[in-house]
Amino acid sequence: MLDAVTRAAGSEGYSDLTVERVLELAGVSRASFYQYFLSLDDCFADAYRQHAGKLTSDIARAVHSGDSPEFALLATLVETAGHDPDATRLLTIEGLAAGSFGLCLRDELVSGIERAMKGSGGNTPPTDLPASVLIGAALRFIAMRFTGDGVTDTALAESLTWVAAFSRPDAQRAWSARLAPARTAKVSVSVQAPKLGRHQGSARERLLAGAASTVREKGYRGAAVSDIVVAAGVSRRSFYNEFANKSDVVIAASEHAFGRLVEACTPAFFSARSWPERVWQSALAFTGFFTSEPSLAHLGFVDCYSVGRAFVQRAHEMQLAFTLFLEEGYRQRGEGPELPRLCSEMTAAAMMEIGFQASHGSAGHSIRRLQPLAVYIVLTPFIGLDDAAEFVLGNL
Repeated sequence: MLDAVTRAAGSEGYSDLTVERVLELAGVSRASFYQYFLSLDDCFADAYRQHAGKLTSDIARAVHSGDSPEFALLATLVETAGHDPDATRLLTIEGLAAGSFGLCLRDELVSGIERAMKGSGGNTPPTDLPASVLIGAALRFIAMRFTGDGVTDTALAESLTWVAAFSRPDAQRAWSARLAPARTAKVSVSVQAPKLGRHQGSARERLLAGAASTVREKGYRGAAVSDIVVAAGVSRRSFYNEFANKSDVVIAASEHAFGRLVEACTPAFFSARSWPERVWQSALAFTGFFTSEPSLAHLGFVDCYSVGRAFVQRAHEMQLAFTLFLEEGYRQRGEGPELPRLCSEMTAAAMMEIGFQASHGSAGHSIRRLQPLAVYIVLTPFIGLDDAAEFVLGNL
């Protein structure tokens, strides 16, 4: 039954998972299912923990055998994606789609991998990145690849190139520890991101805002059309004049948020002269927007996977759209070794993880307070550790 729920969730998605489908794949009776599990989610959680345990054990074994923690993490993920794609989808995508209990499972996975990467000596990875961001970015990168180009033969080497950009001598103080997040960035650009209040704007705009606030409060699974219309202050008839169902309005809210975010970030990016300054100003706009719209931040960073398998690819496309702001960074390298374009994907994955940790609450900080660390992570592969850190510190 654990194998059946893994195959069903991996191939069809958590949102379409049913007890009937698990029974069909497992070839067991309903009575047998409830002999072992209280519910479908109970079965899903057991399968998730089984695969998470194997993944963390494999990483720990690789570290114990002498592999670097970063290599052990990425090599194990790439290898698992190749020989067990359903289990990998379960861990990287479907757990995030499972609502609050799935988020707890994912937090457990990241903590378990972090312990595995420390090895018997208890040393932290020798990269100037918070371990939770590195691990979360690696999981998200694999998820993006599943809905994009696939986990190619070059994925491991190229992702390790991105990680290597953060390597530092053991004796050197970690810049990321100074930037995460001790200070609040000073705002030099005015960010206009008006909120959509409950009784402001057209019926459609109010429904978009109502959908985002309801999903933040109750989760996508717990939100109902009746909750959304109450939050929006409109009638059910008005709802169905605009949208076919709950997923329709939530997808529209996500698309709307993406459009407004692009409108906020693009002029901010082009308001500065140098590329690092452009990144800083667009980051101010990015974090300013989501600080003023916490419901949209939660929808974009936390609950976007819950809408269903059909929307996951679109969510990844929207996330990767912001890698256009990195194109100028590749020209900052001068005569240095050429960076693989996959570095943009890893950077986007790291930014999504930072947004997720802020919105989900696992980082304990607002997205604005995580901005200095985020800009440091964006800049480092292109201009180097020290220059990136000094630039960020100079803007605090």
